[in-house]
Amino acid sequence: MSTAASNVSAVTSDPRVPFPAVTEGTACRARPERWFPKRYGEDSIERHQAVNACKRCPLAEQCLLWALANPELTEHGIWAATTPTKRTYLRQALQARLGTDWVAVVAARRRARTQASTERRWDTRVRPAVPLTAANPPAPVPSEPRHWEPVTPEQAARNRETLLAALRERPAA
Repeated sequence: MSTAASNVSAVTSDPRVPFPAVTEGTACRARPERWFPKRYGEDSIERHQAVNACKRCPLAEQCLLWALANPELTEHGIWAATTPTKRTYLRQALQARLGTDWVAVVAARRRARTQASTERRWDTRVRPAVPLTAANPPAPVPSEPRHWEPVTPEQAARNRETLLAALRERPAA
């Protein structure tokens, strides 16, 4: 090991924000060179291709949070459709809004949201979508299940006669 290599400290990611779990092939995994071009400007084709691919990625939100929480690891390249300049601006905005330890605040909110989602998923109580009030009573529940029989040709003929009679008796408008 060279002395230069031994002086370099390993940079680790923030454990409060895990790297997105990639369960499927993503564009950045397929062609990583597109996300880390040697040079890219605001109008470069490589930048636009990477940004557009990121915008369609289902992991973009998780990737952005990880990139923002780990500035030392994301100094270069496109992460979650953002450039280094944009990520710096977003970090500053988060710090101004949530404080210097904004990562802890965001991580706690994500944990709470995940826990609430899990609790809702396992809650077996049935809740109506619309609150029940006197104006909105619950629908009547049949006491026993109904088993429908197919309509016989005789029943269909009677139904047709009843319908035609009702239409004949209807006053003309």
